[in-house]
Amino acid sequence: MAYSYRQILPPHEAKNAAASTAALIDGYWLRYSMGSIGNGNFEEPVVRIKQYVRDTINLFAV
Repeated sequence: MAYSYRQILPPHEAKNAAASTAALIDGYWLRYSMGSIGNGNFEEPVVRIKQYVRDTINLFAV
């Protein structure tokens, strides 16, 4: 993940974006897989995480 972000973001921002994306993925996976929300349906977190990635990239788009 950090490698991909480094291709398009400044180094410090790439590291932060990768850490934040990983935290989102881990958090959603934990909550959804344990059944506390979502009943095992991962559609919503996938959409939200993809949106976070797009928003992060767009902040640095030229």
